[in-house]
Amino acid sequence: MTAILKIAVLSLPLLTGLALGRGHGPDPAPKKAEALPQAKPVKNAASVADLWEGNAQLAFQHELKIEPANPAAAGSGWMVVDKGVWYWFYRDIPTKPMPGNCGNDYVRTVVKKSVDQGKTWSEKVTVAEPDGNPKGSGCAILDGSTFLDPKTGIWHLLAQCLATKDAPGGVAWNLCHYTRDGGPFGPFTADPANPVVKSGQVFNKLCQIPGSQCPPGISDEGTPNIIAKEGDDFLVTFHGVRVEKEAVLGYRGMAKTKDFKEWTVGSKDGSLPNGLMFAPRDFKDAVKGTIGVGASSEIFGNDGYLYSVVEAPTLSLMCTKGQDWPVLLVRADRKAMGSGSWSPPPKQPAPLLKAEGVGEPCAIQYARWVEDPKHGLFLVYWDSKKGHQLMKVARKSE
Repeated sequence: MTAILKIAVLSLPLLTGLALGRGHGPDPAPKKAEALPQAKPVKNAASVADLWEGNAQLAFQHELKIEPANPAAAGSGWMVVDKGVWYWFYRDIPTKPMPGNCGNDYVRTVVKKSVDQGKTWSEKVTVAEPDGNPKGSGCAILDGSTFLDPKTGIWHLLAQCLATKDAPGGVAWNLCHYTRDGGPFGPFTADPANPVVKSGQVFNKLCQIPGSQCPPGISDEGTPNIIAKEGDDFLVTFHGVRVEKEAVLGYRGMAKTKDFKEWTVGSKDGSLPNGLMFAPRDFKDAVKGTIGVGASSEIFGNDGYLYSVVEAPTLSLMCTKGQDWPVLLVRADRKAMGSGSWSPPPKQPAPLLKAEGVGEPCAIQYARWVEDPKHGLFLVYWDSKKGHQLMKVARKSE
């Protein structure tokens, strides 16, 4: 089993059989989204801590119909909110012909915007195109995180990127970095150092920490989540995979970086875990037969805790018939965020999200927090039967 086969289905769970090299014509010119009436700002909005304590619940809002006719738009995606506008980043098929040094996976990242909390959307614009370069972003750019640096006003995008067949390290999933000034809606500029993280680079460094309890061979850093900027450092989480007896196991790590090129792992003050962030053992009691974790999304509460919604699938990180793919809500103290330190909520169901029937491959995926200062806290996730579901964290009295 090659490195690409290990997680190709994790990263592209719904593109199997799709002719990824076939274009769909040029992008239409961006249109301004209709300025519909805005909801009134929420006073005393429910927080993630309220959800944890059982004083709030997930209230369904509506389906996010991003681009129903585009199979590439299904599954993964992520949201940022800026000045009341929602921006949805997602996968798309490039209009350019697929380079000969790419395999079946050829994907770019695009973005749409909404002024009415995801009820209607603008036309898409391209964010990042794969360059086909063996020493660059390669064949696919997807499943990332977008973050505004509050100090500089620069937008950062960190995403998975798939190496070409003739890349120095072979076909593998790496991380690539992009920046943009002046808002998140439009093309981002590729970092000349891409890929800024090569497969296994950060996990290898993290697992060398004494007492880390890392098993050997964790690689393919992916689904990065830029949580915050603390001082000059960006705090980032990311998944990794390892094959054990033909099972694809999932882990997550946490690291800091000033420039997305050099990475700091471990700490004496507890600001970083001295080892893994999540491992299969963390969820074995909540999910029988779990093989670990896939994607996750984190936010800090005002109570000193870091809250995460995290996938804990069974059988494999590859979409596999007969598996369960639940999403859990867990939290850890800000000074103890390593494996073994995470706890489930006392009054919320475990798991937080679960498919209606067990056995559907990758049934519930890519849960992401959406923080909107005007309208409250939301959670969006992919349901293979119902599409992208938007939930609001609402007090039970609302």
